[in-house]
Amino acid sequence: MDKTEGTQNFDPLRTWREWYQKSEKQWSDTLSGILGNDQFAQTTGKYVQEAMHLHRMFTESMAQYLAALNLPSRTDIIALSDRVGELEDHVAGLQVEVRHLRRLLAEYEGGADDAPIRPKRTKKPKESAGEKD
Repeated sequence: MDKTEGTQNFDPLRTWREWYQKSEKQWSDTLSGILGNDQFAQTTGKYVQEAMHLHRMFTESMAQYLAALNLPSRTDIIALSDRVGELEDHVAGLQVEVRHLRRLLAEYEGGADDAPIRPKRTKKPKESAGEKD
């Protein structure tokens, strides 16, 4: 067998694909074994609970610290943002009502504010021949 015949059958993509599939299977088996372990699940659950407790304590202590300095906390700013948003919605609703009332008032008084201003008609239409009798 010649050296050139051996290199002609070499497919680097096939070799890479086989390596990738074997590697993926090994990682999958290893991680499935670790994640399926009850001890791992309990340890992870305890870690998450401790992290949440630490976060809650930090948030509360920071809120107390900011209150002592007479500064707003993140919760205060979010609440204020919500209130401002509600006020904006109410103002927008009032603007719609005012526009509607203006339109009704203009129609009641005889003309619409939004209607374009047109000059008065001074020329009368021509009478047709059948109407002159």
